[in-house]
Amino acid sequence: MGRSWRAGLERNRAPSQKIVIGDPDIFHAAKLLIDKHGNDAAIRAAQRADELLADGDMEGSSVWRRILEAIEELQRGRREGEPLN
Repeated sequence: MGRSWRAGLERNRAPSQKIVIGDPDIFHAAKLLIDKHGNDAAIRAAQRADELLADGDMEGSSVWRRILEAIEELQRGRREGEPLN
């Protein structure tokens, strides 16, 4: 998940359009990172968010922060009293 997917989206939109990435896509990306990096998935997502922020890509950094939150949600244990779905 690097610039390649983003570059494809950039080519297919008008300059004034914002890219909106929905929760299912965020959770799918989070699951892919967990499958690839295991317990290091959150670290990888945080690093990527920081890299994009350092490059001035606020939108990209924001997306990776959302992926980080999804990773943390997927990896957390069940809370006491929380019902199973």
